[in-house]
Amino acid sequence: MRDVGDTGWRRGLLAVLLVAAALRLYPIWHRHPGLEMQEHFPRNAVQDFVEGTWRPYGLHHGGGIVVVLRAIDTVWYATGRLLGLYHERVDLLAAYLRDWLPFAMVGRVLVTAAGIATVALVARLGALLDGRAAGLAAALLVAVSPSHVRESHQVWVDVPAGALGLAAVLAALRALEGGRLATLAVAGALGGATIGFRHSSFPIALPVALAAVLAGPMQRRALASRLAAAGLPAFAAFALLSPYAIIAAGDTARLLAVQSAITFSPDGRGIRLPALVRLGLGPVLPALAVIGLAVAARARPRAAAVAAAFPLAYAAVLAPSTMLYARYLALLVPWAALFGGIGAVRVGALVARRAPLAAAALLTVAVAAEPAWQSVGWVRLLGRDDTRDLAGAWICAHVPPGTQLLLPNAVPYPNPTLPIDRQRLQFTYPQQAPALLARGIAAPDRTYPALYARFFGKDGFGAGPLPHWVVTSTHPVVTPEMHTPPRLLQRLHDAGARPVAVFAGAPDPLPPGVVFDPLDADYLPLRGAWRLERPGPTITVWEVPPP
Repeated sequence: MRDVGDTGWRRGLLAVLLVAAALRLYPIWHRHPGLEMQEHFPRNAVQDFVEGTWRPYGLHHGGGIVVVLRAIDTVWYATGRLLGLYHERVDLLAAYLRDWLPFAMVGRVLVTAAGIATVALVARLGALLDGRAAGLAAALLVAVSPSHVRESHQVWVDVPAGALGLAAVLAALRALEGGRLATLAVAGALGGATIGFRHSSFPIALPVALAAVLAGPMQRRALASRLAAAGLPAFAAFALLSPYAIIAAGDTARLLAVQSAITFSPDGRGIRLPALVRLGLGPVLPALAVIGLAVAARARPRAAAVAAAFPLAYAAVLAPSTMLYARYLALLVPWAALFGGIGAVRVGALVARRAPLAAAALLTVAVAAEPAWQSVGWVRLLGRDDTRDLAGAWICAHVPPGTQLLLPNAVPYPNPTLPIDRQRLQFTYPQQAPALLARGIAAPDRTYPALYARFFGKDGFGAGPLPHWVVTSTHPVVTPEMHTPPRLLQRLHDAGARPVAVFAGAPDPLPPGVVFDPLDADYLPLRGAWRLERPGPTITVWEVPPP
């Protein structure tokens, strides 16, 4: 079958990359809240810098993103000190607590760049396995994927790990062709970096090892040389990006065991992998991916085995899990798109033998249309103010600072966005609290001392008198145990409290076609974003009359 020429390849890839960039860059500057998916790693990197360590908070994830952000923070602080902006390390933490967005922006740029690079890498892999047309088709399919677009906006490990994994397999395929030890070393280093960013991506070792085995003669010495050429750089890259996985190996193993017990718990309430695949990939792309994998296996069995080893092994790890986050699919989507692009080109060639490229292009666009619509709706919703930000702004405008509030949860996911108060500052940063207080952080004239109705799913507020201001939150799907219990709502009604401000999030019941991950406390849907007005839970501010 005639393939795409040089000019068509360059123009097509540029067009797809522009689409991918538009979906991943908008609205990168927006202050959408995300205690975990926006602030967790940037905050950890700043705190590590202040404490003079490189140890990530959560050894089970992988230290790669913290190490990179921590290194950037070091340069950031050195520059600020030269300019007279900072005088002590704690000044950087104070700057973070005044405004976390600039620090999160660094993480966003890192993850967004990895997301766009993923599209280019999928194009290269597709071209290597089945020609340029397949590469362009695969690139378009991952560029508009709602799952990959969504995770490219989160400051989290999945998209960077996914990009590194693709680069590792691309290098492994190059090594398979040429058999050079240097190329195997690159593949090994990229594979080790992948695991350094996300420990659960360990199946990336399979394609690298397979390429090392198949790239030359099977004599013991030659095979050992190839395995060492891949394995030693892999270990070095992993140790560089996730050193505390080795230094604190016991703690890492314990946390991984705990994480595994949660992930495979019989009582897990996450979305299972088949349902995630239907939500994230739809019914057509998996079928095309199966066709593409079969085509690649028949045409180039060794290359197909290397390319398919990671996604098949990773899917096998996820399949029995009962506590999956939707973001876990981000590591599989590029591979489904890769083989789906090959499948689309081959099906197009069968349907229209006289114009196979045109048929493949039409089929790819048709398959990509609905995911693109979902992705555009999602980024549109992301660009709108979250109810938690709106509620926080209303409180700051209408409630005098220093006033005590009853907030929904001690874990801040469902709470309005408010400045950190003294109690939380001392709890979260006990070592740095005196210095931060001296710098005006958590000043009484700008903050609100808080009581909490709940702590995760347990009541945190007893039968004492209600404060004058109470904030409640509800959501029909996401983490219902964190939201306001009905008995508190009843107490408010019995006390004659009146709602003075309501910030409506997802309605209950949800509109048709709207799907949320019940575990994802960022309150952004997996599907159906067009049917929602804004992200966030429904937050109500109540004024309680004096007893």
